[in-house]
Amino acid sequence: MQSTDLLELLKRPEGKTLEFKKDLSSKSHDSLARTICAFANTAGGHIVFGIEDKTKYIKGVPNIQVLEETIVNIIDTYISPKIIPDIDFLPFEEKLILAVRIYPNSPLRPYYLTGKGKGLKNGTYIRIGSSNRVADPKSIEELQKMGKHLSFEEEPLIELDAKVIDFDAMTRCFSSVRKLKYEDLFSFKLLTKIQGKIVPTNAGMILFGKNRTEYFPKAQIKAVRFSGIVRDPNHKVIDQKTIDSYPIIAVQEAVDFVQKHANYESEVNKGQHAESWNIQRVERWNIPMTAIREAITNAVVHSDYSQNFSEVHLFMYQDRIEIQSPGLLLFGLTVEDIVRGISKLRNPIMGNIFNKLGLIEQYGSGINEIIRECQKYGLKEPKFEEIDTQFRVTIYTSPEQTPSLDEQDNEIVDILRYQFFSNKEEGLSTKEITERANLSQRTVRKHLLALVQSGFVIEIAKNATDPKKKYFLREEYAKIPVFIANNKVREALEDLTKSGLLEDKERIKRIEAILKYPAEPIPPEWHWKKDGWSGNVNCFAFASGLAKLKSYRDKLIHAYNDYHKFASSLFLKDYLINRDIKELDYPGENCIVLYLDQNENINHAGIVKETLSITVESKWGNWPVIFKHKLRNIPSSYGSIVKFYPPIDAQDAYAFFESWSK
Repeated sequence: MQSTDLLELLKRPEGKTLEFKKDLSSKSHDSLARTICAFANTAGGHIVFGIEDKTKYIKGVPNIQVLEETIVNIIDTYISPKIIPDIDFLPFEEKLILAVRIYPNSPLRPYYLTGKGKGLKNGTYIRIGSSNRVADPKSIEELQKMGKHLSFEEEPLIELDAKVIDFDAMTRCFSSVRKLKYEDLFSFKLLTKIQGKIVPTNAGMILFGKNRTEYFPKAQIKAVRFSGIVRDPNHKVIDQKTIDSYPIIAVQEAVDFVQKHANYESEVNKGQHAESWNIQRVERWNIPMTAIREAITNAVVHSDYSQNFSEVHLFMYQDRIEIQSPGLLLFGLTVEDIVRGISKLRNPIMGNIFNKLGLIEQYGSGINEIIRECQKYGLKEPKFEEIDTQFRVTIYTSPEQTPSLDEQDNEIVDILRYQFFSNKEEGLSTKEITERANLSQRTVRKHLLALVQSGFVIEIAKNATDPKKKYFLREEYAKIPVFIANNKVREALEDLTKSGLLEDKERIKRIEAILKYPAEPIPPEWHWKKDGWSGNVNCFAFASGLAKLKSYRDKLIHAYNDYHKFASSLFLKDYLINRDIKELDYPGENCIVLYLDQNENINHAGIVKETLSITVESKWGNWPVIFKHKLRNIPSSYGSIVKFYPPIDAQDAYAFFESWSK
């Protein structure tokens, strides 16, 4: 592990795979053994010593070799089978931190504590959230099966015969895909042979068993519509339904229940012509139904049917929809894993059937589809969490409310956001923030304290008065996703074209208010001044992908005392001509955007971060709408000619600059 990895751990809260400890007292040996055992059984993780768990102040470990030896002895004495962790010493300024990494997915699971009153039954621990829990018999059984690569789905129901499978219903489900044969029941593992007898598997009974609820009474969906935002006697139940159809059919019935209590609305979008708008009517549900369907499908396919203690819950409130299924994430998985697209199927037979029917597009893609659909609707990011022994997806149905920040908060957040994109691993001190902001150090301290308490900013320090204290913008606030409908694009462009008398600073504020995306501050050394107006001097270094090449910037500053002279030079145009790089009709991500005057001199340049597929025609020419690129690079004159070029190779451009500058 590197020091940079330690910084990443310090930015995270304690949870399923992370625990901080200031030290290790003699009374906490048993507690440490439980945590190591729980990590090994669940999803692995890090235990970091020398960090206060509440404040996360970095205290360090005074006798680090002694601590290492103690930890090894605890593992050898308390835990069976044997665990071999990674133990690293990490320097942080003048202190040393000790990090223990426990790996998951061992075939030796379950791990358990030995000694009086412990053993496999009472000493097996699993990790739920930030706590360690004694595993119940079903969880122990699942751990054992995973170690032996056994599947609950494939287990035979030897007391039954093949007649219990509703082949006609299955045939109807597959009618639009292909014609089924009886032999498919075996290839799909819905039937199996045991001692010459054909019997259904658990998967066969759950999916198409004629009397499935007799054997799996909780293999159903309980749908409820509440009147308020909480479940209590003061908020009555408006509607409820128990859906016990075959799972493939039940998914659609659950979606129908949601649609019954949703609105199908029309939205009038103006067309793409700025002067003569075409009226277009767009109709859609007021709730992202694609996300709802994905969440319900995931709940059905990933439910732990072996426990048979709870059904899938579909609860609708005024402000959200909760879809909850029995069973934690498979041991070895975390919420962070599934958001990254890492997937393990608890029920591979059921997953295969859903995939064949087109109800699952690609394994691991469902969670990201849910997130994307909620973003398109401008909703708060959905929440994924393990609660007790269940997994819950919360889809919010009200537009996201941006947390309230005042002007001084925003100035500090903008500085930290720029730092995040410039050098994610390097935070800023109070002094460094003060130097970049038009605020006093006292004001900066006051607002930083509030931003840390509200969760916007992360503080990493040895103590409250640490002079080397660093601040980082929390990643989710640095990368706020932005989605706007076509009519919002029109409004933004209208506002831009009408604001010609506004000063540039005021125009930028107006753009930010409409697009809900803050412009990033530009470092003072990247500015040139002409007639009191400040612009981006390093636009070409940025546009050609060279902003991170310090030697290039140094040569630029050394060679051109007049920044504006370089900004209007022929370097970039020479490069494009020399390399025969053609213009693009419409830009994509990382493409270059140039703003030129009527004489083809370059005024501004930028790099396209994201685009929206719409072109607006106006009296100034065609405007492909550029989304999420540097808003401060928007030209001050709307007579600019806008051209786009494909991304430039940084090393190639650097070599060209070397020869060109000579």
